[in-house]
Amino acid sequence: MSPIERIGISTHFLPAANGESLWDAIDQVQAMGLRGFELVPDDYGEQVAEPYVPSVGVWAHDLSHDDRDCLREALALFDTVTLHANHLDLNIASMNPGIRSESERQYLECLELAAQLGASVVSFHRGTANPVRVHDLTEIERHNIEFGLRAAKLAEEHDLLVGFTVGGPGGLDSQMRELLAIDSDRVGINLDVARAAIAGPPPEIWAREFAGQIIEVQVCGVFRDWSGLATHEPIERNNVIDYEALLAELQTQSYDGPVICEIEGFDIENAVSHALAARAILREMWTSA
Repeated sequence: MSPIERIGISTHFLPAANGESLWDAIDQVQAMGLRGFELVPDDYGEQVAEPYVPSVGVWAHDLSHDDRDCLREALALFDTVTLHANHLDLNIASMNPGIRSESERQYLECLELAAQLGASVVSFHRGTANPVRVHDLTEIERHNIEFGLRAAKLAEEHDLLVGFTVGGPGGLDSQMRELLAIDSDRVGINLDVARAAIAGPPPEIWAREFAGQIIEVQVCGVFRDWSGLATHEPIERNNVIDYEALLAELQTQSYDGPVICEIEGFDIENAVSHALAARAILREMWTSA
């Protein structure tokens, strides 16, 4: 089975428009035929809507042992299960030691939760500089690497893979290379095509640059509009991402990891429908590549 057949969807893009719980979302995603599921362990994710519509989710520290057992059983219905750390308002490279410490704690908590739920991959966002302050970038890099070493050790203990999301200032920057130079085969990149497209170069170049180190691919449509690039759109052939080139590169590398949709919808059914449509388009490209 190709990774496209196992394509999944992130809870960050499953709006609880009708008051659905995480359990409701799992049932609906599975019933509609998706074979992959990515849990973002928070309950404050936002959707672009008016009025505000939260994404389905759950706090890790709100889950009892019985809850975790039930969630693991529910997620076992999927061929692929991944976890993306709750990155909003967190920064593992913050110059504020309190924020940095709490960010690291919540990130490592996600690794423990992933192991308990039977997930295979955990993705994180790298720490960044505050955009309105002047920072020593070597300090940012040091904090990211220190966390990467801790995450790699825990990933080894729990038989997990850890990926850091691409993107940010500088495109194919040296900080990502330094982070991936950690002496561990457990650490790689999460190839988020939207972030890659914004940062540059195109996603297929990122894939080629970090061949053999991709642990997850996040997909969506990216379009040009009057304000720049619109991301998290449905996947169509006339978008900024050259999916034929990207999939051809991934096939060259025999990539067989998770592929997760990050496409906005006005409710769960709509979001899953976008993911199913993406699977059909990408399946055709994968077959012909």
